[in-house]
Amino acid sequence: MFWVAWRQQWVQLLVLASLLVVGAIAMVLLRLDAEAAIVERGIAHCLVDKWFVEPGCRQSVQDFQEVHYDRIKYAELVLSSMPLLLGVFCAAPLLARELESGTHVLALSQSVGRMRWLAVKLAVALVPAVAVLAGLSAVLQQWLASVGWLGPAKEGLYAALNFDNNGVLPVVYTVFAYLLGVWAGVATRRTVPAMLIAGAGYVVLRFAGVVLLRRQLATGLGGEEGHSYTTLLAPEHFWSMQSVEAVVFVVVAGALLADAVRRLRGNAMMR
Repeated sequence: MFWVAWRQQWVQLLVLASLLVVGAIAMVLLRLDAEAAIVERGIAHCLVDKWFVEPGCRQSVQDFQEVHYDRIKYAELVLSSMPLLLGVFCAAPLLARELESGTHVLALSQSVGRMRWLAVKLAVALVPAVAVLAGLSAVLQQWLASVGWLGPAKEGLYAALNFDNNGVLPVVYTVFAYLLGVWAGVATRRTVPAMLIAGAGYVVLRFAGVVLLRRQLATGLGGEEGHSYTTLLAPEHFWSMQSVEAVVFVVVAGALLADAVRRLRGNAMMR
């Protein structure tokens, strides 16, 4: 069964391997270019803090950021979009295509249990995807660290793209997107509807996570000596917020998987 699943998904696995290799090499080369530019311009110590630039360095820092700041932001945007794309184009068709064409009947009639069929196909698809996201996220974090406050790190840990691409969330989002896509495929038994549901569901639930979780967990507004207000997101709360969001999405993903299993065990699956 494992060999069959691998043969069915070899194109997807090849694409994932290519993404890892090409993406990692590209980010390493861009990181080295940024490090060389920092040395060449002599701006490593131009930031007194993340917002104040020494007067004599302002033009050099601005020239550096016009090139390298945006490169990192684009990389963050691409990486944060990958779970969505993988969920729509890889996970949603994973079972939906077989259920739609009826080829699942052949697999399930060859002494292969339904749960084994699901487990093998999901493992062959999901484990490499998680490895790719984890690897690319690690390389991205090295790139961010190499430029320090000259890059998007100056926006803080809780800036949307910084938060999404850090810690455990890239892996959690990938698992969630995959299980959402698999559930949509089992529920609809149609490839295109499953892809639409997976895409829309991921976007809606991720947006809800930002609105309902992050904003509620953030420290509220408070007056400071009667002047305006202060919004505080303490750095020490970073892992707490990551953990809460991760647990919520893992629980939702588990519920989706449980419902997919329930549907697979129904007799209607054999028709």
